[in-house]
Amino acid sequence: EIVLAGCAPVPLAHYLKALGVLRIAAEQLDPTLEAAWQNDRLQLRSSATPDALLHFFCRDYRPSPVLAPWNGGSGFFPKDNDEALVAIEKSTVPRLAAYRVAIAAARNELQGLNLTAKPDGDSKARLLQCCRNAFPEDALHWLDAVLVLGNDGPKFPPLLGTGGNDGRLEFTNNFMQRVTEVMDSATGEPAAESERWLRAALFGTPAPGLTTRAPIGQFFPGAAGGANSTSGFDAPSAVNPWDFI
Repeated sequence: EIVLAGCAPVPLAHYLKALGVLRIAAEQLDPTLEAAWQNDRLQLRSSATPDALLHFFCRDYRPSPVLAPWNGGSGFFPKDNDEALVAIEKSTVPRLAAYRVAIAAARNELQGLNLTAKPDGDSKARLLQCCRNAFPEDALHWLDAVLVLGNDGPKFPPLLGTGGNDGRLEFTNNFMQRVTEVMDSATGEPAAESERWLRAALFGTPAPGLTTRAPIGQFFPGAAGGANSTSGFDAPSAVNPWDFI
């Protein structure tokens, strides 16, 4: 029995984190994994130990290829911050292989449609259909979560905004940025503070000072910073990268 004190039903970000841990660990670590909520904590029943769970996420976890080339700020367009996307694209480590294949597929579709800026209207709908047709199997779970294609055009489940965003917060680029914070994209090795971040995210252990000034969105408003979020007048966001991942 592994009790994940850091995975609680509230805030919503932590509930979603619990579902993410369950899915990834069952797919990549222990296919016999079971889980249940008990005392507002996620409790796993697994053949793996807590240390094995930590080792897996730090050293073996393969991030899902989460991409949204139809979004502004996604890393695919000239004015976007593409540092994390390019780092993954140029990586040669096996952990990021599926991501590299998906990025190549996305670039191919953008090139085929001659898109050099964020598409809208019919152009966006065509790109969404092309991505659904051409993305590798590993990326289809993401596409099925973020959009539904029908005869009357694409529809977007509200949890993920209008295609992987929360207002101006673009989820996929931020996901890639957080991934490259917890692991070295050139070697696949965990970053120096990755395990401490991970212990805090999974088990709720204290990790003072180990947050990044990154956006977190509406699912975790307490970490978004702003007025009245510190003992002074204002504070930046305080995000554990593993929480976002």
